[in-house]
Amino acid sequence: MIVKSLDEFMTKCKNIKTISFASKYYRGQTDSTWDVQSSLSRFIIDNRIETNPIEVQKELLRMFDKKVVENNLVLKSFNNVVTSHYESSWHTLSQAQHIGIPTSLIDFTFDETFALRFALGRTEIEKDAAVYIYSLENGIEPICSSNCNLIDPYSTDRSYLVNINYKWDIIEYSGEKNRWIQKGLFLLQNYMRLATPINKGSHILHRFNKIIIPIEYKEKIRKELEIKHFPRTGFNNAEMYTQCEQLAKIVEEIRKNFLRSSY
Repeated sequence: MIVKSLDEFMTKCKNIKTISFASKYYRGQTDSTWDVQSSLSRFIIDNRIETNPIEVQKELLRMFDKKVVENNLVLKSFNNVVTSHYESSWHTLSQAQHIGIPTSLIDFTFDETFALRFALGRTEIEKDAAVYIYSLENGIEPICSSNCNLIDPYSTDRSYLVNINYKWDIIEYSGEKNRWIQKGLFLLQNYMRLATPINKGSHILHRFNKIIIPIEYKEKIRKELEIKHFPRTGFNNAEMYTQCEQLAKIVEEIRKNFLRSSY
């Protein structure tokens, strides 16, 4: 599907059918040729890592905890008030995802306008953009925050849509605040299927729709979106991306240290 205006985009999103009252979940990507896959999947494939993906994830998060959380660059409060070990694990994944550590999480949103905003946000990428829409049916099981503490995110053999509780006492932390503003949730990519992008998995392929925004219409739709849906903030990148040079350096250090290790 190709769109040439904001109204056409909204209409196509609305017309995508779902089962009964099921929700639709959206993801914007600045290059329409990119697949939908987690940063952990790309990290493992690009570096030809043969270690069990779950062990790779745990080691990256161990480094993250030591380098970032213990130095108060990300508030420790995430892990202070939790009801179980698994809830803490989900929040650790969420923190790491926000600052750029490779994780099995993929960002989605309930709101198609935010997905389109992400697709059009980086003007330096001169490519057709795309918004993926996943309509719920068999294949990916949704779980809400109240069920996170029942599932170990490091030992699951299936994909989940995960809506993690917000920690309102630390909503000033940009990662938590941005996810709330963006109406965000995560898709946990099946560790056993990391080599296959979500949008190409045969078990759920029929539930994915893709809307392409051609490069020649990106600026036009971007202006329409800003006027109609984001008149106050515009395309404020602080609400969309992590912008901290110190954190970026630490993330790069963690990646390099991992690749130098025995993994």
